[in-house]
Amino acid sequence: MLRTLCHIERFLQKEAVLARTQVRLFRSDLPRFRKPRWMPRAPSKLFELPKHPVISEEEKLQYEALVKNYDAEIRAIQNFFRDEQARTEAEKGKFSETTIHEEEIFEAQLKAVEQENMEIAERRKIEHEKAFHERMALLLEEKRVAEENEQRRIEEARQLLSKEMENFKNITLETLDEAIERALDNQSTYDFALSATGEILRPKSEKRAG
Repeated sequence: MLRTLCHIERFLQKEAVLARTQVRLFRSDLPRFRKPRWMPRAPSKLFELPKHPVISEEEKLQYEALVKNYDAEIRAIQNFFRDEQARTEAEKGKFSETTIHEEEIFEAQLKAVEQENMEIAERRKIEHEKAFHERMALLLEEKRVAEENEQRRIEEARQLLSKEMENFKNITLETLDEAIERALDNQSTYDFALSATGEILRPKSEKRAG
């Protein structure tokens, strides 16, 4: 019993110290603020039981009706978002199918274009080779004709030279003057040019003399 009284006395002393501390903390000349968490409950409110509010039946029914309305609205919103999500997923799948179909069409068209380009490139290669061979044949023919013309001119020049050499052999002292006069009357000049087609272009003075 004595031990219990000692404990009560110590408790009351502690409560008195805390009460004095609270008085210093909550003076009227200082701004009001909440007491620290480490401070216990005030002695005047130590054994005070909180009064629970009494809710009338009418207010309780109204509260339950509000809760039911709230729950119904929340469920409606959840159902709306669930349906919206399902519709979005369905449209996404449809869009994916459409995209896949469009990609397949694009791939098929791309392959067709590549095939056509390969065929065009092959035809163009054949045409280029044909044109090249035709051009080479034409150049070879022109070369052959030019060589034949050159050989003919060389042969004609050789024949002319042989003829002149024969004439030179027939010249004697008695026919020398006659040969000189004939040479002066029939002057020949080899100062001429050739055109691109092989035509002989003689000087204008020779043309006038002729």
